[in-house]
Amino acid sequence: NRVVRQNPGERNYHIFYALLAGLVGEKRDAFYLSVPEHYHYLNQSGCVADETISDKESFQEVIVSLAMSPFLMTYEALRFRPALGRSSELLGLDSVQLAEALTQRSMILRGEEILTPLNVQQAVDSRDSLAMALYAQCFAWVIKKINSRIKGKDDFKSIGILDIFGFENFEVNRFEQFSINYANEKLQEYFNKHIFSLEQLEYSKEGLIWEDIDWTDNGECLDLIEKKLGLLALINEESHFPQATDSTLLAKLHTQHAVQYDVRGILEKNRDTFRDDLLNLLQESSLDFIYDLFEHVSSRSGQDTLKCGSKHRKATVSLQFRVSPVTFEGFARHL
Repeated sequence: NRVVRQNPGERNYHIFYALLAGLVGEKRDAFYLSVPEHYHYLNQSGCVADETISDKESFQEVIVSLAMSPFLMTYEALRFRPALGRSSELLGLDSVQLAEALTQRSMILRGEEILTPLNVQQAVDSRDSLAMALYAQCFAWVIKKINSRIKGKDDFKSIGILDIFGFENFEVNRFEQFSINYANEKLQEYFNKHIFSLEQLEYSKEGLIWEDIDWTDNGECLDLIEKKLGLLALINEESHFPQATDSTLLAKLHTQHAVQYDVRGILEKNRDTFRDDLLNLLQESSLDFIYDLFEHVSSRSGQDTLKCGSKHRKATVSLQFRVSPVTFEGFARHL
């Protein structure tokens, strides 16, 4: 979520500042680019410069190593009027349709489309979810291009990027920190099992002499999160109740822990505001690049619906984020 919000003193991803510092002339004008201070997604933390980095030089390094992407800061222009027209143009979308998708929720009831207006915060969440989706698909596009260019022998498969989460404990910890810390606990569990427990078992089988390594089992912490009535289950359950609020969630989650989390906004973030109507709109883009980014992205739930049956429920963010053992086994094999 660094794409749309940062902690005090942090910058967004360096590439955006590099683009603004390095791109000049007609290309800069074509994408309506300005300075970092003019972009909410880049200036909200109060930090737009890093003394240890030359953004202009970083941009040149990117140009040397990659062919320039036609996707430049498009998502960052996603601010409501007067930027709506420019955003629509850069995305190849009709401005009226984009405005409707960002400010209304479309649902199907008995074959009829029902449009429900969003409040200001929900509309902002829609804008941010669209920005994050654009970033994620562009990132995947870059990796795909790199793989296609470095492909060598027949047995070559692909490159991958491993981003090991660091445990986060800020002055204010929100849903993002909870998700990141959960992933970190899963990593720790995997290493505990394979590096400490199973490895020492092999030492015993081989009759090796060594000193037992004393390690902390984080099973109880994961149980608190993952069990049937754990934090994830309670958050997901509450996310499926339209009338649920941050306060009702807090009443269910109240517990003492070394890291304190702010429940404000958790339900909306967990419900995933990148709705199918936003996806459908992007898949109708008149620009080949934007269309290609989302052409093969599957709908999360087919269509939004007023029915509450489990088969109609869209997977929540935390449910999608939940890490399976298979993921970690695959990750370990490539270390």
